[in-house]
Amino acid sequence: MRDFAACAATFGLGLVLAGPRPHWRTPALTLSALWNGFHAVSHIHDIADAEPAIVGPLESAVLVGVTALFAWLTRLSLTTHSEETR
Repeated sequence: MRDFAACAATFGLGLVLAGPRPHWRTPALTLSALWNGFHAVSHIHDIADAEPAIVGPLESAVLVGVTALFAWLTRLSLTTHSEETR
């Protein structure tokens, strides 16, 4: 748990720091989407090992949803940033 918390805190801090810096936003969101996606794949792979059994599917669904949100925000950041630089 501590390793995960350290990693999540690092990505969270990166996203906070990227907020007011347009050139940082897209890379920070992209890396967050990738990391969260890999994390989701790990949970899906281990879905049957969850205790209680409902936790596996619920955590996997939430992680996939958050990954989709990060991907959407990355795309939004790309289009917003390209419009700002015109």
